[in-house]
Amino acid sequence: MRRGFSLIELVLVIIVIGMVAAIAVPRVSSGQSGKRLSAAEKRLVTEFESVSDLARAKGRTHTIQIHLSQSEFRVYEGSPGSLGPLVRTVPMSRSPYEVRFETTNITHPQGYLTVDGFGMYSANARVRIAAGSMTRTVDLVGPVMTSLKEAEESGGGGGGGLLGGLVNGLLGG
Repeated sequence: MRRGFSLIELVLVIIVIGMVAAIAVPRVSSGQSGKRLSAAEKRLVTEFESVSDLARAKGRTHTIQIHLSQSEFRVYEGSPGSLGPLVRTVPMSRSPYEVRFETTNITHPQGYLTVDGFGMYSANARVRIAAGSMTRTVDLVGPVMTSLKEAEESGGGGGGGLLGGLVNGLLGG
């Protein structure tokens, strides 16, 4: 009767464990990147919506800044020409998100987007975020000022102003 394992048996077991680990580690890593991207996407959408609520509650213009190089989402009181105090900073490059901002469609040189006192955005934003080798494009959409202007113009010259234009635009009349 034999007791213990031979050196060859131990080496074979170690090789098999190494092969299993080589297959499993990248899959676990990409799964975590996907979870970080999903969490970051939800946070960005929630922050974008909350700025609209904040601007509407205070009745003041707020400015959102997407800071690509630092992967931060910043909110200021006031408009880009007269920025007030920093309301909050959301650093997306730190835990638990650990993502980086790659690109955005915001055309302002400093990445500014405004939200007026009625909660209307100056434009919709799109941000591409990345974690590891995975990327995702996040659409940050909300009520945009230009859509109200279009509704007012399509309302015809029959009066009613903005409200009449909205009603007519919604009813197709």
